[in-house]
Amino acid sequence: PFSNTPPVSLTTIVKVEPGDAELLQGNPVDLVCTVNGRKGHQVWLDVKPADNDRTTYTLGRITGADNEPFPFRIPKLTTGMEYRFRAGDHPFPKWYKIEARPPLAFTKIQLAVTPPDYTKLKPRAFDAMSEEVQIFQGSEMEMTITCNQPVTNGTVFLKGLEPIVLAKTRDDKVWSARTTVTGGNALRFTARSKYDEQVDAPVNFELMPDREPVIQIISPKARTILEDGGAPTLQFTVQDDYGVQEAWIERVPAGSIKGTIGEVIEKWPLNETSFSKDWLSTRLKMDRGEPIVLRGVAKDNYPYGDRRTQSSAVLFEPVNMTNALQKEAAEM
Repeated sequence: PFSNTPPVSLTTIVKVEPGDAELLQGNPVDLVCTVNGRKGHQVWLDVKPADNDRTTYTLGRITGADNEPFPFRIPKLTTGMEYRFRAGDHPFPKWYKIEARPPLAFTKIQLAVTPPDYTKLKPRAFDAMSEEVQIFQGSEMEMTITCNQPVTNGTVFLKGLEPIVLAKTRDDKVWSARTTVTGGNALRFTARSKYDEQVDAPVNFELMPDREPVIQIISPKARTILEDGGAPTLQFTVQDDYGVQEAWIERVPAGSIKGTIGEVIEKWPLNETSFSKDWLSTRLKMDRGEPIVLRGVAKDNYPYGDRRTQSSAVLFEPVNMTNALQKEAAEM
């Protein structure tokens, strides 16, 4: 009675597939029992889901062929389960266990956004899977993903930048990276598991731009006639939400296109959101009938490139003595 020799049987279970396994939840599962045995012996499958009672399926009778397979398909694996095959008089059929592995998924995508210092805006944190995301142009952003299972790598894609590789934290379910956001309106996160499964998630955001300063010419509104020796005047204002760095008045040749860089006549270093100037030239005088063309120019605190904003041109013309005499003669 204490012998280790298995009992003699007319039917033997040769192999069970997949045996103990971890399989992707939601996929079908193919269970196969290979048997050698006596013709006419019955084969059964017992399935015991983690969330339900045991069910027994009759798979058929042995025909007597060598290594005869008896397959059974579960259409969709929804939960873990135990199962065993029974065949004829095969003794002590073994229970096997299948773990249902959920599909790889993001459980959190977190964005920590720090606006540029010059804006004096407070940092903000976003749950990117449930909140609308607003990012001020030029912000530093830390991106952190959390997955429902360990991953081997992660990447973030943002238009205009090379792919951003996420780095693993102490938890191989949590990966993060930092970048500076100067453009775009959408991020795409990807992660891959050791099972070579990949998950993707788009995150749209609203880019809050640092708009250019607004320059308004208060006076003069139209071209102005100056007598010889007369000095031009210009009254203008500059406004910017996050600070004007400097403003100046420059002179450009008559007929210049918009992007022409002129001669700086007078400049004011600033660090404020609004500036107003009622200016009278001490350098420029109407001389020898040459017109004077001026405009207001400003530079804000925007740190990404040399950005200048200019007003429309203001024209100061000399008195045309020939035209004045002709007009006087015509009226006589």
